Amino acid sequence: MDSIKNTMSEMMEMLHKKMSTFEEELQKSSNPSSSTDNLASDFAAFKAFTMQALNALQKQIEIMAHNQDQFDMRSRRKMILLHGIPESKNEDSLKVVFNIVKEYLKLESFTVGSIQRCHRLGRSPDTKRNRPILVKLNEVKVRDELWFQKTKLKGSEITMSEFLTKSRHDIFMAARLKFGVSKCWTREGQIFILGPDQQRHRISSLNDLNKLSQNSKNVTDAKSDVAPKGTTIPPKIKRAATSKK
Repeated sequence: MDSIKNTMSEMMEMLHKKMSTFEEELQKSSNPSSSTDNLASDFAAFKAFTMQALNALQKQIEIMAHNQDQFDMRSRRKMILLHGIPESKNEDSLKVVFNIVKEYLKLESFTVGSIQRCHRLGRSPDTKRNRPILVKLNEVKVRDELWFQKTKLKGSEITMSEFLTKSRHDIFMAARLKFGVSKCWTREGQIFILGPDQQRHRISSLNDLNKLSQNSKNVTDAKSDVAPKGTTIPPKIKRAATSKK
């Protein structure tokens, strides 16, 4: 879906450049005539129709991409990612996950049978970097029990995250860069940000993130224009303000 969106954007950009070039050449025509005027009028109508059709097609692709993303996220509802677990050759990832849950999360009802499947993500690395382990549970209930116990991992090198789609992961990482790691989190695939207004904001696109970032900047700038509490007004300004009363 991403490749389709990129191809569509490239086609629109190329077509727009070609039309702009043709339009410039048409306007530079040294022998204007009624036929040239008709051609220019027909071209303008064709350009408007073409751009309208392409914009409509692009919107349809965006809707399809959004629906596909939602479907993919629902299919990951029973999944979590575990990061920072030391990796060893020929390891049994199922036993590794089971031991982590028992040692850190202390879930007595959790068994090996609670895990549908698990494995390391990606190819075996050449470095000592530990690959995350993808865990798919048999039930959403068990997945949620693990998720709400993740705070018990604090102090260890192990962390837990949701298995986001690529588009949501990109948005989430961009949000962390703008607002900080501690101000951003996910829940059931949704991305949340704690803004400077101390309000929780849910975003679903880069446009949402950019709007929130701009709004936050405006709020911060407005607060910086307000004199801090206890600030003394200079005498001349104070007298001027008093004289207006």
